[in-house]
Amino acid sequence: MRFGRSIVVLIALAAIAGLGMACSGGGSTRSATPTAFSIGTQVTGAVTPFPTPQLTGNTIVSPSKGYSATFPQGWNFHANLVQTADASVDAFFQPLVPGAKVQPNIAANCIVVRGNVSEQERIDFQKTNTIQQGLNKDIQVSQTTIAGRNATVLSYRFESQTAGTPQLDKSDILFDTPKCAWVITTTAPAGERDKSKADFDIFLNSFKILP
Repeated sequence: MRFGRSIVVLIALAAIAGLGMACSGGGSTRSATPTAFSIGTQVTGAVTPFPTPQLTGNTIVSPSKGYSATFPQGWNFHANLVQTADASVDAFFQPLVPGAKVQPNIAANCIVVRGNVSEQERIDFQKTNTIQQGLNKDIQVSQTTIAGRNATVLSYRFESQTAGTPQLDKSDILFDTPKCAWVITTTAPAGERDKSKADFDIFLNSFKILP
């Protein structure tokens, strides 16, 4: 079947966002935007503004996106770091370790569902899109639960052809809630996901769906 342009662009945005965030050289303050993050010119159309989420300590509450979650202590939070006509990415970064090229991070991409594309159709499209990108290797598909809902997980290694670009271990967690089709991407340096697993789990295990 054919998908609307917004679905194609927004799924591509999830991959772009994850890559840009992972290779950040940003500082460790919440107000600092990672300098390596860029979405280029792939996204067009008027931006739909999402209200700034409520932040108490390290817990975010976003009524507009219908979720709340707790991110690890010391991590940096950037609300609505990327916004398009149909989506918004909240981003969470581990502080950059001196000498490291990659900040482990979480990109929570809320896609506003328009039209009659089903959850399974979106998941199938994301699988195909991930497989067809030649830079993604060792792709594995599994199932998990998040906020009591079934979710599909695409785990893979991103290997850039650009010299000096670090390889990344990524997982895209796909599921729907009443307000968003979610793509939550966790990214870590290749071979080092276990070092960040406990931090990733803090966010994923605390994720709740709001009315």
